[in-house]
Amino acid sequence: MKTIIRMLLLIFCVAPIYAQVEMFPERPKGVLSTGINFQMWRWEKSDTKNQYLDPVNQMSFPVRLTVPLTRSVNLSIDHTPAISWWYDDRKISGLSDTWIQGTGVFWNDQMMWNVGMGVPTGKTRLDNSQFDLSRQLSRHALRFRLPVYGQGFCGRLGWAIAIPLREELVFGAGLQYLYRAKYNPVEFTYTVNDVEKVVSNKYNPGDEFDIHLGFDILIDEDTKVMVDGFYSRYSTDYLNDQKVYEAGNKFYLNLAYFHRFREHYLWTQFRYRMKGKNALWQGVDQKGNEVTEGNQFELDAIFEALRFDKSSVLLTGESRVYGKNDAGTGGATIFGFGLSNSIDFWENSKFTINLKYLFGSLYEQVSRKTDGLEISTGVEVGL
Repeated sequence: MKTIIRMLLLIFCVAPIYAQVEMFPERPKGVLSTGINFQMWRWEKSDTKNQYLDPVNQMSFPVRLTVPLTRSVNLSIDHTPAISWWYDDRKISGLSDTWIQGTGVFWNDQMMWNVGMGVPTGKTRLDNSQFDLSRQLSRHALRFRLPVYGQGFCGRLGWAIAIPLREELVFGAGLQYLYRAKYNPVEFTYTVNDVEKVVSNKYNPGDEFDIHLGFDILIDEDTKVMVDGFYSRYSTDYLNDQKVYEAGNKFYLNLAYFHRFREHYLWTQFRYRMKGKNALWQGVDQKGNEVTEGNQFELDAIFEALRFDKSSVLLTGESRVYGKNDAGTGGATIFGFGLSNSIDFWENSKFTINLKYLFGSLYEQVSRKTDGLEISTGVEVGL
């Protein structure tokens, strides 16, 4: 029961993550993980069928260190440097922001707090071509590992509780506040009357407040279901201290199912996201309201096909269906399948390799065929 409660607390206080025991072995010691991820996406030209634009590529190198300070308090550091490139001189390389976070459990391991900060080590002040590339990296449907390099200083404060209602049923609730400071996202260069000018305005993104509710249901000793709901509210964005934008509130539903067979297991997760209309301002007047992100449906599945003494082979599949926004863009229908191998080589240490191919369509006034490739390797070492 305590293992289930700890997992539920992690989900509510840190991020919406997976819910099966295989994905959450208890780590009595510290863990260092790193790896190399390569992602490539391409799509058709708007005016020519079966002819593709140059692909958008990213090579990322995530690093995560988790260290127990006491039995009930952990410190984690996350950083993901990356190299991204497109056509011509559209290239971004360098560090990401660094997240430093402390988490602790108390009250018989049924409550958790977390305090974190995003240190602004990532690249900001993007030039014209880099900003053009960053717009492609931040497409939600493509799931690039590092969609944004730098967002300025951020602070995070969270609390969560997990209450066992019955032996097979745990209820969880969580609150989280995310503070975002001012920063310079872009540095545009343009020419007027043969005079080159540079514009780099201070942007103050709105803060975020999240409410999480959910249930962890143990059907039997081999089957578990998790239901989570997330609601996010955003405050107003300012440009040079002038109100410009307010993101619509977001609702997120997560359903996860895990079943262990005699030798293998199956895990599936369904996600639904709905975002309200955004408010736009021009000067002191509100310009209008529009939905910039359509409803999003995602389904992921993992099946353990083979298990050996210190290794396992996983089959993975997924689908992503995104609705269009009010401008008729942002829609996508994507399917993917892949193969993953995990090898234990020391106590609490493992090596993984993943290969995935994806295909489908992007909708931007017209439908364009798209496909992508993801290759990743990772090493996790118990300290």
